[in-house]
Amino acid sequence: MENSVFNQLITIVRFEFLKNLRRKRFFALLIVTLLIIILPHIITATFNIPYPEAAKIFAQNSLNMIEMILILSVSMFAGDIISSEFDKRTGYVLMVNPVRREIILLGKFLSAALSTMIILMIPYVSCIVGLVIIYGEIVNEIFLSLAYAIIYMVSLVGLAILFSSLIKNSTLSIILTFLTLFLVMPILSTVMVLTAHEPWFILTYCSGIVLQVFNPPKERVVEIKVGDTTFYQFYPDIATSIMVMIGYTIITVLLALIILKTKELKD
Repeated sequence: MENSVFNQLITIVRFEFLKNLRRKRFFALLIVTLLIIILPHIITATFNIPYPEAAKIFAQNSLNMIEMILILSVSMFAGDIISSEFDKRTGYVLMVNPVRREIILLGKFLSAALSTMIILMIPYVSCIVGLVIIYGEIVNEIFLSLAYAIIYMVSLVGLAILFSSLIKNSTLSIILTFLTLFLVMPILSTVMVLTAHEPWFILTYCSGIVLQVFNPPKERVVEIKVGDTTFYQFYPDIATSIMVMIGYTIITVLLALIILKTKELKD
């Protein structure tokens, strides 16, 4: 029985993963990611802009678009991973088979994470190559940054799958995922910071630890006075941020499973 369940899981992961690799959106993401990596080097070479003296600063600058890459990738790979089954009626093939919906959800979750991982690795590999060529060394912090990026990516996939299970229209679920991560959460973070509250529970704020490892702040909360007004600059706590990301992953996946179990395919 366990072997049969495992085989079902592997089959779903393989099918969904290969489907993602064949889609036009994968190649579009690949092109966008490569452009994000290459364009800064072209500009640097064209205008004779020197590279930073410190390898850590180079690594941080090279990866400063990593969150945008992850948001785009997760929106494309996970944003409609459940909703498309109902929107395009492909669920008639998958959902009516004797496969538990827990296995279906887990398989889709893993396939989306693996697909996003391919895109995620491109800027990190590029950064490592750049460090070796330009500085002759690899900073250890880049591996810690990658670990944090993977945890963040998994939590984003969980949130995207939750939205995808809530909405039956695949286009709307992709748009909702992207707008939530690109606009809604950052705006909420900004509002909270302006009111002197740390947005520690907001996922996109927690993602700051991905780049923060290269240049850790001396203080997590910095007070800035402008005339009679006091502003605060917050830096996410690593342990808290990791716990928040894991919490998002567990809660969103469980909620998505509950919703998926109650959904029915209708003509």
